[in-house]
Amino acid sequence: MAVMVGIGRGARSGILVKDATALELLAKVDTLLIDKTGTLTEGKPELREIIWDSSANDTALRRLILSSVYGAENESIHPLAGAIASGIRKQDIEPARPESYEYIPGFGIKCRSNGMNMEIGPASLSEKSEDMGFRNKIDDLLGLGAGVVVAVCNCKPVVAFAVEDEIRVDAVLAVKELMSAGINVELLTGDRQATARHIAGKAGITAVTAETLPSMKQQRVEELQKEGHVVAMAGDGINDSQALAAADVSVAMGGGSDIAIDVAKITLVGGRLASLPEAVRLAKSTLRIIRENLFWAFIYNIIGIPLAAGALYKTGFLLSPMFASAAMALSSLCVVANSLRLNRVKLK
Repeated sequence: MAVMVGIGRGARSGILVKDATALELLAKVDTLLIDKTGTLTEGKPELREIIWDSSANDTALRRLILSSVYGAENESIHPLAGAIASGIRKQDIEPARPESYEYIPGFGIKCRSNGMNMEIGPASLSEKSEDMGFRNKIDDLLGLGAGVVVAVCNCKPVVAFAVEDEIRVDAVLAVKELMSAGINVELLTGDRQATARHIAGKAGITAVTAETLPSMKQQRVEELQKEGHVVAMAGDGINDSQALAAADVSVAMGGGSDIAIDVAKITLVGGRLASLPEAVRLAKSTLRIIRENLFWAFIYNIIGIPLAAGALYKTGFLLSPMFASAAMALSSLCVVANSLRLNRVKLK
C-alpha cells in the first residue's frame, strides 16, 4: 500500500517509477554514478569554435570536409551531433549524404563521403596530427570544459569542433543534497579527463571516471556492486544504457534517448536534476512507512490472534467473531491511513 501511494506521490512531482522495487532500493543507495552530457549538463550544446589543422589549408577542401561532417552528423543521435550540424549550417554549407555510414557507441562515426574516408569522434583522434598548435589548442579547450569532436579525413586529423554545454542550474544544489543524504556521487563519462574534471568541479563532484566506453561504464557499476555498494546510475543516452541496465537503480532524464528511458526503472519526467534528491527523500519516506506498517501489523496480530483463539477464555473473556472482524478491518484501515501520510511528505 505504501509503495502504491509513494509511486502516485512521485508521479505528481514528475518522478515516474516503473518498478516498485526501485523505490525501495533507492532508499538504500549509497553510490550514484552520473553521466555528464544531458544529465549533469543541460543537454543543449552549442558549437563555439572550429579549429583547423594546418594540413587543411585550402578553402575548397575545407568546405568539402564540412559538408561531409554535416551530412554524417545529420545521421547521428549523439547530443553533440546536432550542435555541430547546426553550426555548419550557419556557414551556408549543404550536407553531403554519406555513401557508407557506421555509428560506433562510445567512439563516434566512420563513414565515406565526398570520396573521402572519414572518422568523426573523440579529441584523442587529434593525437595523429603533426600540427602541435592544433593539438595544443584542443588541450586548452578541454581544460576549459569544452567538448571537442575531431574529424579525420583519409587517416589525417583535419578539423576539430569545440562544443559547450552549460551545467544545469540546479546541478550544484542537487549534488550537495545527495551528498548530505550520505550518497557518494561520481561523474562517469566518455569525455576526456580534463573536460570531466572541469565540469565535475563546477558541480562540486570530486570523484571522476572519464574516457569510458559504454562497456567500461557497466564494468564500473559492477565493480562498485562487488565492493558491497548499492549503486544508482543516472544517464540519458544510448552510451549509458548498459550501465543503467546493470545498476541496482537506474534513473533516466526525461527527454533523453528512448533506449535509456526504456531501460531505466525511474524517469525524471521534467528533466530536472533537482528531482533526483526529491526521489531519494520520497524513497526513504516510503521505506519508513513500510516499516511502520509492518511493525503495527505485527504488534496488532500478536495481541489479536491469541485473543481471537480464546487465550483468555478461562477468565471469562471471549472475543466474538463480529468484534474480531471489525478489529481486522480496523487494522487494514490503520495501514491505509498511515500510507496516505506519504501524500503530505515535502519533497522540495
